[in-house]
Amino acid sequence: MPLAKILSHTFDANIWSIGYWGSKEAPFLWIETKDQTSHAWFGMDLSAEGKKPFNINCPAQKNLVWLCGLEDTGVFLRLQSGKNPGIEAVEAYHLVTGEKQYEVAVKQRHQLVGEFLLISQDSNATKWLDLRKGHFVDNPSSFDQGSLEVEASQHFEESQPGFKEFQQFFEQQFSEKIVKGLDYWEGANKLIFSYYLYESGLKNKLRVTDKAFTILHEDVLAEGDGMGYQTFQVFQNQLIYIKNKHQIDRYVC
Repeated sequence: MPLAKILSHTFDANIWSIGYWGSKEAPFLWIETKDQTSHAWFGMDLSAEGKKPFNINCPAQKNLVWLCGLEDTGVFLRLQSGKNPGIEAVEAYHLVTGEKQYEVAVKQRHQLVGEFLLISQDSNATKWLDLRKGHFVDNPSSFDQGSLEVEASQHFEESQPGFKEFQQFFEQQFSEKIVKGLDYWEGANKLIFSYYLYESGLKNKLRVTDKAFTILHEDVLAEGDGMGYQTFQVFQNQLIYIKNKHQIDRYVC
């Protein structure tokens, strides 16, 4: 049986990055879009079908990289400008209003454990930062056990062990010659593949099958040069992927 579509939404600008926040009962997707003239943040309710994204006020063009999401807060690393930027700070924003919650200067991040981040503010000492409060603690007293979990895929580069076996399988099963790389996820009753083909240029395809390799869903994620780095994610029985750089698709998985 084909996968049931939950929602497909197209944004005006390219999707730059995504992250997850909220709770298991009320999860949300954070979406950042950006082009030469615009920079925007959006939220998307993942607990219900058909709800369109809503706008979130975002800071002026800062080089923020998603670190993690809490109930109503997104935590980011602020990077310096340049080709090989270092970390300047940790910043947290309320992801409904876009209001900044705190900012903490950071030279280096070491380890993220639950809601605590081990960081350095100079070349010697390390400190645990409580990401919920923006305060330092001597030792993390507890770790959040209810955090959102994204089921990541396994990635196989062309030169890595296992890739040739996937190549042979795809040629035999689907008469396709995959190249460059492949992302693979295995669930209880489904398999998901994101892979590349040369068909009058480079093409990134997505395929979902059952354990007998019957095709349940397939799509083309991108074509040509400058493809995005994200392919698909599985989150609370949903398949979420970016198509053509500016479209979010969600299916029941």
